[in-house]
Amino acid sequence: MPACSAGTQARETQEGNEMKFTRRKLAVAVAGTMLAASLAGTAVAAEQKRMDAAIQYLKEARKELSQANPNKGGHRRKAMELIDQAIQQVENGKRYANNH
Repeated sequence: MPACSAGTQARETQEGNEMKFTRRKLAVAVAGTMLAASLAGTAVAAEQKRMDAAIQYLKEARKELSQANPNKGGHRRKAMELIDQAIQQVENGKRYANNH
């Protein structure tokens, strides 16, 4: 088995740390979205701070994923697509709350 160079090991460590950080961000964004969606029914139409915050978390998570190395077997790309869908759903929820 060939020995790994220090540069290769550092890159692998960085990629591992990057994925852990991105997973945490994604988990926070999803949890925030779920919380915001559950509170949407009680939110005042003019003030939807939690929904706005959820959108910001989702956008931040998407940005982190877009900056990650693309060597994730298509899962990074799929996660970004799902985040885009989640953002759209939160925006749809805000519009619905404003109209009802």
